[in-house]
Amino acid sequence: MTPNVFEQDCLVTIGELRAALIGLYTAIGAPLDQPQEVSRAFKVNKNLSWKLAKLMGAAEPGEALLYLPGMGGMNIFLKAMQHAGAGHGTVEEVRAAYDRVEQAVLVHVGDRPTLELVLDGLGPDRAERLEVSRKLAFRGMSGVWGLQARSKVTVAAMAPSRSRAGMLDTALIRGYVGLRRLRSTMSWPISVRGDWKGEHEPYEPGWEPLEPGQVVNGLALLRDFTSPSAPAFELNHTPEGTYFMLPPGPVGNTASFDCFFGEGTRADVPRYATAEEKTGEFTSAISVPIEQQVLDVLVHRDLAEGFAPEPYLFGNPFGHGGMGSAERTQCHLPIGDRVHRLPGSPPITATPVYARYPALVDLIYRRMGWAPGEFVGYRLMVKYPPMGTVVSVRFPLPEGP
Repeated sequence: MTPNVFEQDCLVTIGELRAALIGLYTAIGAPLDQPQEVSRAFKVNKNLSWKLAKLMGAAEPGEALLYLPGMGGMNIFLKAMQHAGAGHGTVEEVRAAYDRVEQAVLVHVGDRPTLELVLDGLGPDRAERLEVSRKLAFRGMSGVWGLQARSKVTVAAMAPSRSRAGMLDTALIRGYVGLRRLRSTMSWPISVRGDWKGEHEPYEPGWEPLEPGQVVNGLALLRDFTSPSAPAFELNHTPEGTYFMLPPGPVGNTASFDCFFGEGTRADVPRYATAEEKTGEFTSAISVPIEQQVLDVLVHRDLAEGFAPEPYLFGNPFGHGGMGSAERTQCHLPIGDRVHRLPGSPPITATPVYARYPALVDLIYRRMGWAPGEFVGYRLMVKYPPMGTVVSVRFPLPEGP
């Protein structure tokens, strides 16, 4: 099936149905944009009259398909219109147009649930978000892998290095809010850390814990932000990065917990573009089903001029390793979410996702020795990012002096 064929058969037929419905409403004097009045005057179910108003008023045919009533509801509506005095020909025109839409759906996608998935990938707004499909994936992967979390939080910050010209000091906090197991027997990676030194260079850890006295099993835990019930996490070092492992344990709400980890680097990544690397990137690998990802990037004002962050959501069907930036870009998923500038300097970072979020950010400033008022902030929020993908904020590195 090509997009042109789908557009011809589905989107055109829904357009014809919209025109027929508008003609019917006009013929009997029903207001097009007042579904409550239509429900009251013509004894039509409120939900049904609302759907029809949305279908007729949608900006695009693809959006109108989202509000297509079922066959039973449409028959009830048409009987009500006949009872109200609508002409037989006008009613039958709507019925015939509706039948053509149903036939197009049957030919191209088979059924309504599949149509919803197709529509989730069409249009300038809903198209890019794929939110229906993501939510389905969240629920399915929660059951398959046996764990889930309300949110994942990632805070990345960078400033010019004070010790080495042309390099950056960076800090990274990542963690989960409401992480819970649904199955007790599996050890699972909940986070991974990497950098942008270069795709062909071996991974050389240059990170130091933000709270040196709180390191557990080599893991830079932030105890003040981690629930007392959190388990003893483990580390797994690989050429692609360091994985943070959740061990087996109890299931359900009573065993859910928050956990956060924080590290920083000094003069460890380049400030300017190199022959190998033209972009910088802060990422969050989605290895746990989550409802929402918050990814903030805090940038020192000396780096802010020309800073142009772009959002990416990309996946690797063969696993995390072995893909360079070009291959990842080719495997990116449509994403309607945007990177937004946070107001204020220091950036106002408060969010209902996690009540203590501003305190996390303050910890970065204190431990790195940075003045909060010298930073600007950017935020990317993604709902239901699928497992096996990476949420990324990518930005061009400036040319060196």
